[in-house]
Amino acid sequence: NIVTVSGTWSFALLDGKGRLIGAMSFTHTPTKNQSMTEVYMLSDFAIRPTAYPRLSKLVVAASLSREVQELLKSRMVRRVDSITTTAFTGKAESMKYRGLYRKTGGGEDYVNYAAQAGRWTLEEALRWWTDQHDKSK
Repeated sequence: NIVTVSGTWSFALLDGKGRLIGAMSFTHTPTKNQSMTEVYMLSDFAIRPTAYPRLSKLVVAASLSREVQELLKSRMVRRVDSITTTAFTGKAESMKYRGLYRKTGGGEDYVNYAAQAGRWTLEEALRWWTDQHDKSK
C-alpha cells in the first residue's frame, strides 16, 4: 500500500567504471513539521542481482555524503542540514538504515528516520561500507 510519487531530484550512484550501483530520489515539500533545511528521501535502492548482499546499505551511506548534500543544496538554492525518510516494514527497525539514520517514530507498518546531511564524502562512505559490510573480500 505504498503510494508512489515522482521525486524532485533523483541521482544515480555509479561505480568507478560507470556501472550503476543504485539510485536515490529526494523531494522538499515543507510541512509544519519539516524544517526548510530538511529534505525527504522518497526512495533509495541498489541494483539486483548483485554479488554484494548489503549493497543497499552503501546507497543509504551515499545519501548522507557531502556530494549529495551539495547537489541538493545547489538545486534547492538553500542549506541542506538533514535528510528524513520512511521505511515501510512490519518490523520494528529497518536494518538498511540502522547505524546511519536515527529512528524518529513510526507506526504499525512504517518507521521514520532522520540523519544529518553531509556526514562524510562518497569516498569515506565507500571505505566505511567496505570495512563493515562488503562480504565479498
